[in-house]
Amino acid sequence: MTSSEQTVGATARATAPAVAARGVSKRYGATVALDSAGISVRAGETHALVGRNGAGKSTLVSILTGLQRPDSGDVRFDGAPAPAPADRDAWRQRVACVYQKSTIIPTLTVAENLFLNRQAGRGPIDWRGLRRRAADLLSGYGVAVDPAALAGSLTVEQRQLVEIARALSFGARFIILDEPTAQLDAAAIERLFGRMRELQAAGVTFLFISHHLQEVYEVCQTVTVLRDARHVLTQPVETLSRDDLVAAMTGETVQTLGTGADRPPPPHPWCSTCAGCGWPATTTAST
Repeated sequence: MTSSEQTVGATARATAPAVAARGVSKRYGATVALDSAGISVRAGETHALVGRNGAGKSTLVSILTGLQRPDSGDVRFDGAPAPAPADRDAWRQRVACVYQKSTIIPTLTVAENLFLNRQAGRGPIDWRGLRRRAADLLSGYGVAVDPAALAGSLTVEQRQLVEIARALSFGARFIILDEPTAQLDAAAIERLFGRMRELQAAGVTFLFISHHLQEVYEVCQTVTVLRDARHVLTQPVETLSRDDLVAAMTGETVQTLGTGADRPPPPHPWCSTCAGCGWPATTTAST
């Protein structure tokens, strides 16, 4: 390869999306979970992924994290092909998902969770050194948690931040947040969004999954909609009205979702859990 070809290749990688999945299909028996779907997330942005129940969000996340192999299509990180499915260390260096159900082990300390299976090389574990490394890591990302505390004593908010710090410690700069606000109060949500913006400024990219549209408009720059296992749209949030976003998710206009012309549209009409919403359970969003 000539030096000019190397320069062109390096430039292409530098301008490539943080992650791109194209033409991805996945079937489970007769069920089509994804049908030539895809997503492209720019480096340093917070990108929303939304859709109704069965849209394909969970399957796409499992493919983006290497837990499932697509039947067709490909995934690239910074322009380079995704690692082999068995190379879990390589996947951890590229992507991590903070799930709604925490993966933190409650009976271990924060430091032990942060460096699980990475405590030491040969010989006995230096527990004092481990706690010092954990404290430095947490401090570096502004997480005010005692590394010696049992993880089971942490709040939901603290567990999320520890999981994000753990992901970043592997070298991952693409973090998937799966319904991160589901168990947080308003103040904790604002703190989470503030931390996300700080990490964005430092070059971290987020994929944000939520059924709360107001959060998409508050913290995300771009949104991708999946419906019935297919990609429907990817568009800057600021150019997309809420009615158009709901229509993309449901395949219907907001007006046709109600039972009366004078019925005001709720904040997220596909959600059956909203107090006073009263919309059919068959349109409940999930990941």
